[in-house]
Amino acid sequence: MGARTLQRLNSVLEAEAEALRWAILTVTNLDYRMVIFETDSKMLVEAMMDENPRPILSVVQQDIQTLLPRVQAYQLVFSLREGNRVADRIIAQETHSFQDDVPKLYSCMSEWIILFIEDDKMTL
Repeated sequence: MGARTLQRLNSVLEAEAEALRWAILTVTNLDYRMVIFETDSKMLVEAMMDENPRPILSVVQQDIQTLLPRVQAYQLVFSLREGNRVADRIIAQETHSFQDDVPKLYSCMSEWIILFIEDDKMTL
């Protein structure tokens, strides 16, 4: 799990693609070989499956396509935002409080995150 601030981008789709690029870079630097990337952007999943890059994503999409072979086995899946409220409510919202542009990476789950995950399980 991780979060980082991004420079101002032109669209939500562009922000989602930048987040995916950062996630791929992060997991490959950690030498993870089997990864499931989840996003609540159906449009991003569709764009990544499309062989013709969308103009707004062309550079980022090409970077992602170049980086993905570094992961031995991966999936990019759409997941409703309600299916991962911890990421949406806690991690993503936390970026608003960042004092600097230093990304935050959680290599193990803190107790406070576990409590929110348990809460999510109860509401599903």
